[in-house]
Amino acid sequence: MRQQVLLAALDCSGGDLGAVFTAEDLLLAAWKRDPIAWGLRGHEYEHPDSEKIYVELDRASVGGAMFEVDWRVWDFWRKCSSERIG
Repeated sequence: MRQQVLLAALDCSGGDLGAVFTAEDLLLAAWKRDPIAWGLRGHEYEHPDSEKIYVELDRASVGGAMFEVDWRVWDFWRKCSSERIG
């Protein structure tokens, strides 16, 4: 799942490693790539399951490549960026 999260983050950033994106944006990008893995049980093709992305984002393995810059707002390059997020 970590690789899927990173690929979805790359989709969200548009290749700009300085871009920020929300956890919800990340969930939708991951779900579009793999609805079975990221969909709500029993409704995989209709609805994403937000709990799945939050679990993955909380894992230390993803935190080493992406950083939360505000509540549920992420980027690739900086661990703390209070100047960028108002």
